[in-house]
Amino acid sequence: AYWEEFLSPKIFSTKVSLKPTFSYDDEGLFSSNTSYFIPVKKDGLYLLAILNSKISYFISKHVFVGKQNNYYEVQPTALEAFPIPLASNHQKYVLETLVNEIIISKERPKLECLMNALVYQLFFPEEFKTAGIDLFQICTKIGLLNCSDNPDFQQTLAIIHSFPIVQTIEDIIATPKDSQA
Repeated sequence: AYWEEFLSPKIFSTKVSLKPTFSYDDEGLFSSNTSYFIPVKKDGLYLLAILNSKISYFISKHVFVGKQNNYYEVQPTALEAFPIPLASNHQKYVLETLVNEIIISKERPKLECLMNALVYQLFFPEEFKTAGIDLFQICTKIGLLNCSDNPDFQQTLAIIHSFPIVQTIEDIIATPKDSQA
């Protein structure tokens, strides 16, 4: 039965949104009639990272029906066709660990910036490879997966966001829909 899906891990989405507002539940919560949920058997936090990224926002503005005042309506059919990049087990682990840090950390905006940079690499792997940058390995090598315990976190985050490839992608994503040719 449909209601039994509520007892399983899932990702919730609001029906109408200004930006991605996906949330993860593994406690059997229920939602109202103005939201959707996606049952997840595995990789729920990885999927949550992708869906809440700046790239997801950019895609959402192009695939979902626009509403008044820049809102958009999330439609199940378009959500099912949402592009989810392939990732290695290591890449999924890094993003899932980061999502857990985002949930508990006071450094949420900075961690979300890092999450976006990692998601960029998943969507644009060749560009990062050409630039000689592997953000996932950098995060692992310097122990960034324990952000709250890492005194060099601010400096490392600034270095990651100084990479031209990350800045270029952020500029593209930030370009309003109407000004793109």
